[in-house]
Amino acid sequence: MTSPTDTPQPDQPQLWLELDASELAITLVRGFDHDVAGATASVNNIAIGAPPEVTPGRPATLDEDPTPALATFRIAASLLTGPAVHVQVRDEGGTFTADVADLTTPRTVTVLTALDQPLTGSESIAVASNVASDTLIADRIGIVVGGQTCSISGPFVHQGDAWTAALVPGFTDWSCGERPAPGTTLDATLDLVIDLGAQATCSAAACTIVRPLGAHFRAQPAVTLHF
Repeated sequence: MTSPTDTPQPDQPQLWLELDASELAITLVRGFDHDVAGATASVNNIAIGAPPEVTPGRPATLDEDPTPALATFRIAASLLTGPAVHVQVRDEGGTFTADVADLTTPRTVTVLTALDQPLTGSESIAVASNVASDTLIADRIGIVVGGQTCSISGPFVHQGDAWTAALVPGFTDWSCGERPAPGTTLDATLDLVIDLGAQATCSAAACTIVRPLGAHFRAQPAVTLHF
């Protein structure tokens, strides 16, 4: 009988990219039995001289799946001249690249839908990023009254250069007590929460979507609801 640790595990290289205000972290992901200690990396042809932080992989057991071997490199965000970022990681198993066209471009999100008229729940809310190639990692629209979220809409759908999300028709999911009577108007806050992701083109088997700077957007405009 063959144990899980005797079964060959596929090595599907991946690159994980994580950006915050201080640094870009680049992680090469290889099979559990791969030695990544000798991996090297560069960003925009600038070599990262420090050796990677290595997390050894572990084979599968009867109770757990195998965990991959990881080699993580870090470079100060101040060294990213951008806006395009080209990442190259080499190890004994090959060379892997990732390209993000607009990683360091500061993001702004614009609410395209006019909110100066009462909302009835028949509307769609449209937003757009200043970088057209961005994608949405997470999103939500909440209707907030008195500090309570009374209706939740989403997800957003990409349409042209914008994303749109339909409100719940008639706010029929109202969760703040009894739904107001037809004809009633109510002051509320529209709670828009959006996390942007920058698309990466990768030579590895897979490449994570990376959050650019300014990726988290939240707006809370005042609105009037009409039931």
